[in-house]
Amino acid sequence: MKKSTKALLLSAFLCPGAGHFYLKKYIRGSVLTGAFISALVVLIGDVINITNQVTAQLTEQINAGNIALDLTELTASITEKLQGFEAPYLTQISYLLMILWIVSVVDSYRVGRRIEQYDDRELLQ
Repeated sequence: MKKSTKALLLSAFLCPGAGHFYLKKYIRGSVLTGAFISALVVLIGDVINITNQVTAQLTEQINAGNIALDLTELTASITEKLQGFEAPYLTQISYLLMILWIVSVVDSYRVGRRIEQYDDRELLQ
């Protein structure tokens, strides 16, 4: 299997930047992996924060007797609370994660192809 293909698969299925590490492009790999992990940590933190807020609201309503401990009613209440909850950064962070992943896959393939072409020229000389 060619280096470019291995790098592409590593970046696509393991982690953004993994293909760059395979190609010994450590700075690019570190930047892409660091940016991806940072965005992922922010996303997970926001999701946990939203979950805690919704849970606190539901707990208050259950303790006050406004919501029965019925699975159907709890599901409806959770859905209602989540639909009314605004999380402006979740969408942008999700898009950033997708963009980082795509950039990593494309760039690792591009760098791998360049290395293969350089190696081929070396063999011809």
